[in-house]
Amino acid sequence: MDCKEAEGLIPKYLDDSMDRDTLLEFMMHIRDCKTCYNELETYYIVEKAMETLETEDDPSFDLSKVLEKDLNRRWTMLSRLENNVHITIFFAVLTALCMIWIFLDMYGIFSLSYLL
Repeated sequence: MDCKEAEGLIPKYLDDSMDRDTLLEFMMHIRDCKTCYNELETYYIVEKAMETLETEDDPSFDLSKVLEKDLNRRWTMLSRLENNVHITIFFAVLTALCMIWIFLDMYGIFSLSYLL
């Protein structure tokens, strides 16, 4: 992903409307590109400051740290999604192996009944 594409995706990041693969590419680019990170931080701070001014009387918190927390939250989410994919694949393979074993045992091709 290049800087122009990453900067164009900042609004989608802010409204949380990116698909998982695009978000992963965007996050990797932001992690490695200080210019794009600063651009994201600027937009993020402006958006959060406006939200805070509308809802709170005392907006005295560090919005840069809020961005870091949000980035960490999304990394965690992406990591969990990746883990879920691996777990799903594992159980699909395990199920397929069990089905093959049952089929082979049913037709006497490969019987494990002697183990019981």
